[in-house]
Amino acid sequence: MKPPNNSPITMIFCSMFLLCAGQIAAQPPAIGPGPNTTQAGELSVFTLTVGVKAKTLDIVNATNAQLEAAGESARVSVKEVKALKASRVPTQFDDRPNSMIVRAPLFVNIEVHIPVFGNRFIHIPIDVNVACDGWQNPTGNITVRAVPGPASIEGGSIIEDIIQVRGLIDSNVRNNFTQPLPSVVPSMLADPRCKNIGVTDFGTAIVTDDAIHFDRPRIVRPIIGTVGGLTPTVEVTFNRLKRLPARDLRNRVVYREVEQIALNAFANYTQLQKIVSMREGDDVALDLRP
Repeated sequence: MKPPNNSPITMIFCSMFLLCAGQIAAQPPAIGPGPNTTQAGELSVFTLTVGVKAKTLDIVNATNAQLEAAGESARVSVKEVKALKASRVPTQFDDRPNSMIVRAPLFVNIEVHIPVFGNRFIHIPIDVNVACDGWQNPTGNITVRAVPGPASIEGGSIIEDIIQVRGLIDSNVRNNFTQPLPSVVPSMLADPRCKNIGVTDFGTAIVTDDAIHFDRPRIVRPIIGTVGGLTPTVEVTFNRLKRLPARDLRNRVVYREVEQIALNAFANYTQLQKIVSMREGDDVALDLRP
């Protein structure tokens, strides 16, 4: 449970129904997927680099059209898209379950051509995150998302501030790298289904031959063995929520008298939420589905 507006009561369900109370000090541990066991499915870092470069070229062309329409003489071009070592890492959400993904860092270098005053370079880090979304189901699929970092400029001067090229490039990159990269996966993966994910460097120092590998899910037959004729299940119900007292040495309420509490529960990999207004000692029914 992570209340909005910096509310003091902080709790989170770390797995399917494990309740951890107290102030969150770190992200919940990743609950899956496991590492690949074969190289049945493959998505190369080279392919990801090509996809990001193609997207960057589209952004550069759109930026040049904006500069021309604004009567600016400066133009931009893609200088380099460089890939760094990919690695298997957990996501870092502090308010929901985390998963293992493969992160492939890229650096995009964009050259700004400025007549008379010389050229400048804009550097933009981009994390390409490859995940096996829905890995817990037979319908899990590989997804690719690009997350840009802040842009920095090399050899900057007042000229860049006047024509606002850096801000234009930065905003265009952020606006266009916010969605998954759908063009990368369907065109290069005939079958993007997955149940786990990992990365292979093939024992070389070369980055472009690294690859994201994954196994495809099998169709699992239901377990026939039952107890008393019924399939064993576990059901979790969310019954009530109580706000405990929190007073200082003068017996004053430490936090706001009325708190907006948001209970975010995660079970069966789906989210349930309940928002209630509570005073000290309030005990409310949650009325959440099991």
